[in-house]
Amino acid sequence: TAVSEDATYTAVFKAEERSYTVIWKNWDGAELAKETYVYGAKPAYKGDTPARPATAQFTYAFTGWNPEIGEVTGDAAYTAVFKETKNSYTVTWKMDDGSVIAKETYAYGEIPSRVNPVKPATAQYIYTFAGWDPVVEHVTKDATYTATFKAEERTYTVTWTNWDGTTLAKETYTYGATPAYKGATPARPETAQYTYTFTGWSPAIVPVAEDVTYKAQFNQAGKSYTVTWKMDDGTLIAQETYAYGEKPNRENPVKAATAQYSYTFTGWNPEVAAVTGDATYTATFKAEERSYTVIWKNWDGAELAKETYVYGAKPAYKGDTPARPATAENTFTFNGWSPTIVPVAADVTYKAQFSATGQTYTVTWKMDDGTVIANETYAYGDMPNHEAPAKEQTVQYTYSFSGWSPALAAVTADVTYTVTWVNWDGTELAKETYAYGSEPKYKGDTPARPETEQYTYTFTGWSPALGPVTGDVTYKAQFSSSSEGKIYTVIFLDRNGDVIDKQEVAAGEAAVAPDAPVVEGYTFTGWDKAFDHITANLSVTAQYVENNYMPTNLKAVLLPKDDDLLITLSWDKVTGAASYELRMTVGGKELFSQNTMGLNVIAELLSNIEKQYKIDGGTYTVDWAVRSTDMKGKAISDWAAGPQFQITIKGSGTGIDNGQWTKDNGQWTKVMIDGQLYILRGEHLYDVTGKLVK
Repeated sequence: TAVSEDATYTAVFKAEERSYTVIWKNWDGAELAKETYVYGAKPAYKGDTPARPATAQFTYAFTGWNPEIGEVTGDAAYTAVFKETKNSYTVTWKMDDGSVIAKETYAYGEIPSRVNPVKPATAQYIYTFAGWDPVVEHVTKDATYTATFKAEERTYTVTWTNWDGTTLAKETYTYGATPAYKGATPARPETAQYTYTFTGWSPAIVPVAEDVTYKAQFNQAGKSYTVTWKMDDGTLIAQETYAYGEKPNRENPVKAATAQYSYTFTGWNPEVAAVTGDATYTATFKAEERSYTVIWKNWDGAELAKETYVYGAKPAYKGDTPARPATAENTFTFNGWSPTIVPVAADVTYKAQFSATGQTYTVTWKMDDGTVIANETYAYGDMPNHEAPAKEQTVQYTYSFSGWSPALAAVTADVTYTVTWVNWDGTELAKETYAYGSEPKYKGDTPARPETEQYTYTFTGWSPALGPVTGDVTYKAQFSSSSEGKIYTVIFLDRNGDVIDKQEVAAGEAAVAPDAPVVEGYTFTGWDKAFDHITANLSVTAQYVENNYMPTNLKAVLLPKDDDLLITLSWDKVTGAASYELRMTVGGKELFSQNTMGLNVIAELLSNIEKQYKIDGGTYTVDWAVRSTDMKGKAISDWAAGPQFQITIKGSGTGIDNGQWTKDNGQWTKVMIDGQLYILRGEHLYDVTGKLVK
């Protein structure tokens, strides 16, 4: 406005924020972007991450900007910064057949190296490493080097050996050449067992492909030898031929006995062994001095003694002096042996020799009243003679001699007789001689007979009754027997041998059986001996059998009943069982289980199945078993399985088919044949167990 007074004017400005240029450059100065930022703003590169191309030597990774990005305060240029990493390359080493030996990584500029490879020799060639193709150089890229080899044809050693491995020749042949032995024909010395003939080489000769040893082969032929068998005096028994290794065999020879010795074969000298050459075997014998039997006999040939003497010994009789009983005519005196005794050289019998002396006898002459008239001696065979005696007359009679009684005869013996006394069992107690008419009397102790367990015995006299001797006679002792008062012990034992009871029982009476002990698991069956008539001391033992409560003879019988099957299950009675437990399953499901006192159970099978559970149509196995139980119903046996059978359920009904119990629409036909019930269905006949009959 117009000045009208002092005034102060202050300049007023319009501020505009300045902008600056930010240039983004790559590593090589190439501009990546150019942007404008206001003062204070912080620039940010919005382009793709800067990249620097890799070289053969390096690869590059972007790491940021130079200088470090800060707030804009003026124009600025940022250059991309990269981290360089030296490059690595794969070097592949290969064999000349292209197979890879190895793959290795090397840094740019390194010179790769590898241990010289080895190429396996073949039968024909060996190989020497000759270098790598191409020549190994500094790494500038991936490279493959292939080994090269120099091949040399191989040679092999051929060794020729004999049968025992000794070397006959050694030669060198190139691969593929066929070797040939150039020496003398190989030989093998013969042995005790074999001779040998060269037949060739082993293995068979073929072109050379490796070191090889050929061994000479021989055909062997067994050798035979002569075996000579001789007696110990050198006489030849036999000569035989045996193959090497065989063991000779010869039956034992027999050497004839001499009077002095017998011989037993003891073996061969030397001991017989498997043949390895000609051999001579001499028989050896054990000599045993021979013994002979000397028999001494009495005059009548009765044997007195039998003795054994070795050859050359002089026998001597060692028994009592032989005796020969006197006869009525003679007495006899021993005077030696016949034949004359000499040293033993064979079996011999000597017989006793006797000299005879005539007998004399006494003849006694008596009056008819027994008074002795005279005693006279006569030689055997003499005729006795005596003047006629006179007998004084009596008031009533006069007597004239009318002869002798008995009538006179030549003298042959004193007239005596033998009386023999024997006991109850025939054993001789005594033997005595008595004159005719004399009374015999036993002079020994009173005869006795041993008591038995049943009887005692008392001597009562002789049989026959004693009387005057009129000839030879034997009297036998007689006894009365008695069992009165004889007591025996009867012992009752349990199965372990322990005493149950002991009783004293009179002879002939019966013992009374005690109660037998109860043995768990066993049943008493009686006593091992009878005791109803006791005649001796006796032990009686209780007898038991082990209990077996397993039911046996299980049977199942099925019969049709209206629209059902009536099944009867039975088994034999089990001793010791109070009751039985029965169970039945159909198709593995329990149908029923029950206890019964009886030995059979009758049930309607199909009705039970319907009550117990619904069952689909099909064929099912029916199993049943029974076991024994005690008074408390506790099982005392294992289950005994009864015979299985099958039922076929067909929808609402069942029927007989192939031996299985069934029903068809409730229709059954029962027939009796020879008193036996059968089931007829169609053209087929079945028994009551469902088995097809016809």
